[in-house]
Amino acid sequence: MSRPVCLITGGNRGIGSGICRGLATARPDADVWLGARNLDAGAATVRELEAEGLSNLRAVALDVTRPDDAAALVNALEYVDARIEVLVNNAGCASRGPELNSEIARKTLDVNYRGARDVSKALIPAMSRGGRIVNISSGMGVIDPSYDDAIRDAFMNPTLSVAALDQLVAQFEQSVADDEVEERGWAASAYKVSKAALNGLTRIWARDLRLQGLTAYSVCPGWVRTNMGGENASRSVEEGADTPIWLATETPAPPTGFYRDRAAIDW
Repeated sequence: MSRPVCLITGGNRGIGSGICRGLATARPDADVWLGARNLDAGAATVRELEAEGLSNLRAVALDVTRPDDAAALVNALEYVDARIEVLVNNAGCASRGPELNSEIARKTLDVNYRGARDVSKALIPAMSRGGRIVNISSGMGVIDPSYDDAIRDAFMNPTLSVAALDQLVAQFEQSVADDEVEERGWAASAYKVSKAALNGLTRIWARDLRLQGLTAYSVCPGWVRTNMGGENASRSVEEGADTPIWLATETPAPPTGFYRDRAAIDW
């Protein structure tokens, strides 16, 4: 029988490479597919991890903003007759500029929200019963008072659908285009909104995929010393990767939710 697969997006550096290392160590019975936009960069990371004695890693081309890449992975899984047991949506960005604008909003949401949404939609049919989706979110994804009550209620609606979540995201992007972000009750950060939307996806999947035997988690890794977090961040890559690896390999209580440091936190 084919070995189960653990797939990590954005796996060639930062927290992603730490998760790949941890899962390859914790799951010697599984193949860890390291997704990377640049396959050469992914292969270089695999070689580094192999030099540490790990032998169950494979680099795969995966740009989360390119639907063809996810479709190619589905074909590859079918070819080797394998199923995904763990999908870690780690690829992320924090587009920066002197001020929030439509380009920053689009780029950030394309990776942090729509990328995770589309990759997962393509790969969920290839997941095995008991599989887990782990979304790398952020404490900035909390629905806090920087949103007005109507937007907070919309995000937290227990019947929220992906279509309704897409509409919320579109409303934010329109408010950015119209230069009326705060006037319309939004947090003035594309990164915050993208992670709030990713958390929304987690709640939707946790609710809707239970009958398929799948579960979903969001995790805040903390402020980690990566290219995105910067050298002054308080946590190492190993510390940032710890809770995602735990969620991918253990059964926490509650069995779904938003986690930091192996403990549930508020949405």
